[in-house]
Amino acid sequence: MTLSRAGSRSPSEPSTESLAEALTALCAEVGIPFEEMLQTVESALATAYVRAFNPAGFVTVKLDTATGALEVRSRTVRPDGSEVVEMLPSDPFKRMAAQTAKHAVLRHICFGTYMTSSATRCCATSPNTGAS
Repeated sequence: MTLSRAGSRSPSEPSTESLAEALTALCAEVGIPFEEMLQTVESALATAYVRAFNPAGFVTVKLDTATGALEVRSRTVRPDGSEVVEMLPSDPFKRMAAQTAKHAVLRHICFGTYMTSSATRCCATSPNTGAS
């Protein structure tokens, strides 16, 4: 099953074939550059990973928008100044990652610099944003 535009599973909406297409469509609709939205999502995923698993080092997440795969890395600097980069497991994080990405996108649309009338409406009615 593919997700339809904006993540809805409604069969009446046109389906998208990849995360990149869904993000591109959403970014075009609300006027946010794709790379900016992707950076927001990756940053939120890294923060959520650290909160969930508390790994050592500086954690970064790269999201492959074509496949949806996550690449999680931890970078630590040893006392001798050498840098160690370690791949971290992403499988236990996938379910949480989907929810994190969704909330990061909504926060960026609702509270970013791109307040459109549709984004304002979205935020005003969403119980998870704290807006009233």
